[in-house]
Amino acid sequence: MITEDVVIVGRIGSAYGVRGWVHVNSYTQPPENLLSYSPWLIAEGADWKPFKPVVVKAHGRGFVAQFAEINNREQAQALSATDLGIYRDTLPGLDDDDEFYWRDLIGLNVVNGDGRNLGSVSYLLETGAHDVLVILAGDNGAEVLIPFTAQFVRSVDIVAGRLEVDWGGLRARGASGGCAATGRGGGRTDRRHAAAGRRRQRSARRKSGKTVRFAPGAARRQPLAAAR
Repeated sequence: MITEDVVIVGRIGSAYGVRGWVHVNSYTQPPENLLSYSPWLIAEGADWKPFKPVVVKAHGRGFVAQFAEINNREQAQALSATDLGIYRDTLPGLDDDDEFYWRDLIGLNVVNGDGRNLGSVSYLLETGAHDVLVILAGDNGAEVLIPFTAQFVRSVDIVAGRLEVDWGGLRARGASGGCAATGRGGGRTDRRHAAAGRRRQRSARRKSGKTVRFAPGAARRQPLAAAR
């Protein structure tokens, strides 16, 4: 649910108190980056309505917020479980040619250096050392995991919708969530976590479909020296 002009950066939770406050879950990295953007847009059917946060406070793992447009608990409850967005043109620009928003990588066609079409970027995983592209490799739901590093990613062309990689010895991870070696040079998925694979995939899809990585935390092709 990401439109061309609106990027989802969070979600409204349940009502908080009796004076119209709501819980807010931020998808930005770090979470407090959400507070830098205005207006906040809340989904109402197929449309987006601007809301002005009057007060926002840290609360638990997220935030609680009071909107100028909301005066009581009943109105706050009506916003529960709705997406929170911002206008795309309010996002900061990226200073590095090798830095990209996750949102712009999802859906790119992935082509290997030998000309093979590997599929398209389904979502991304954050591993700490580097981000990992998860490629949907076919109609059977098989997935290929490729580190987003200069060692494996040759070029990214957002306009053309194409991402070129250097990936050999390919074996895909099955749709059931089972794990397999996914290629050369560090592209191995830990078999110990195979039992949790299905749950992990669902969580990652929810995150990648809605998260915007803000600079300097946007997806970056790490230099060869940092690749593992």
